Amino acid sequence: MQFVVTFMLDAADHDAAEAAAKQWTVTPGAVLHSISGTPPATETEGLPQTVPPSGDVGDALDKAEGVTLFLFRLEPDTVAEGAGQVQLRLHGEGFAMAARIVFAGTELATAFVSATELYCTIDAKVGGRPPGSYDVLVRQDGAQTKALPFTITPAPVAPS
Repeated sequence: MQFVVTFMLDAADHDAAEAAAKQWTVTPGAVLHSISGTPPATETEGLPQTVPPSGDVGDALDKAEGVTLFLFRLEPDTVAEGAGQVQLRLHGEGFAMAARIVFAGTELATAFVSATELYCTIDAKVGGRPPGSYDVLVRQDGAQTKALPFTITPAPVAPS
């Protein structure tokens, strides 16, 4: 299956657009076929295209549809059962002071770092859940991001 996604870049000229595009990340196998504008479109086989840092093409498609709030990555995205307090950093776009991190349906006290980063502390009450995968998302001003999985793995067994 093949998808065609078009992205717009506001740049002073073609060289500036091409230089900016070279800094973007790409999902393996994705290719930017051309940059259009003045001068006419040129073939740039192998040049990275606009794919969010998560590499999730679904996020890129949302972006093309005008969504302004994104969650790309959790850090960490996995902890061992019984880990205690864990500082969870969320990386994305469009965050504001009103943003709230939601862990498995529970809204957590959220620290705003920047429009691209939030963090919270997962305490024993939230992190003390059984092993499994739990949805984490960001809510803000009536909108919310797609959820990313946060995994709690079984506690390591101590040698006897």
